[in-house]
Formats: sequence, structure tokens, C-alpha cells
Amino acid sequence: MPKPKPSTISRDPYAAEDPYAFIGTPAKPEPAEAPEKQTDPLPPVKKVVTEKITTPFPAELIERARTAVYWEPDLTLSGLIVEAVTDALNRMEQERGEPYPPRNRKLRSGRPVGSGKSKQDG
Repeated sequence: MPKPKPSTISRDPYAAEDPYAFIGTPAKPEPAEAPEKQTDPLPPVKKVVTEKITTPFPAELIERARTAVYWEPDLTLSGLIVEAVTDALNRMEQERGEPYPPRNRKLRSGRPVGSGKSKQDG
């Protein structure tokens, strides 16, 4: 049975007179180029603190958002939602004339009283 030919990945077998001369020799690392020195150091990137929330959206709106993200290569679903909420809050604060003051207490979780199904409806 003939001996299998060695892999030529990362080596040009025709670069030497004997195309099989490299067998048994380690690959030579290519010299790394010296990185260019930056004259103006970049400011440190400010890490954005994120928090996960779960909230229901109309199914049609979710599908529209997913479709938009599919067709926009640089857009993510969370990025789209953050941009939309930011735009809405900026518009609301502009209409109000000032930002909303800080809350005095936590928001109540769940549905507002009287807005959903009761035990009798379900």
C-alpha cells in the first residue's frame, strides 16, 4: 500500500526543489509585523450596565421587529428595542419639557388591578 501524501496546508510543496523536503520539519512561524504606534491613545470604552427584563409584546410587532433585524446586517433585536425605547423616552421628555424625576419607590410588578382577566373570566 502506498504511503499517503503529507498535508500541504500552510506550506507550498513546490517552493523547494524537493516537494517533500519539509516532511518531518516543523513549520516556520511567519514574522509578525510590528504594530503601529498610536499617537493619540483611545479613551477607555465605557461599559454599559445592562439589566434583563421580560415584557409581553404583540406577536405581530415581534415578527415585524425580527424581520427588520433579519434584513439589517448590523442590527440586533435588543439593539432595535433599546433604540426604540430611547427614542420614545426622549420624545416624551421633550414634550414634557424636562426629564422625569427619580422614582421614590420600586414599580409594582404584574398587571395593574382591574386590567386583566379575573378568575370568573377564565
